[in-house]
Amino acid sequence: YASLLAGAARIGVGRRRDETPHEFGERLRAQLPEAAGELDALTESYVAAAYAPAEPSREEGRRARGLWARLRRALRAGKS
Repeated sequence: YASLLAGAARIGVGRRRDETPHEFGERLRAQLPEAAGELDALTESYVAAAYAPAEPSREEGRRARGLWARLRRALRAGKS
């Protein structure tokens, strides 16, 4: 998720201090509509990992890395 924040900032969509992850996701989704599903899923994974009492499973970690790989491509395309 930290990589997502950095990549979004590079295309001019930085997270505001007062934004929740979901609010930030909504703004970023407007810039990357083609990656909305991945963005929503990664946001949900982040929220669960950050606020749930249990540690994420290895499978959840693999899923998040796959989502990030697809989002990274979308961010790079959005940068041009």
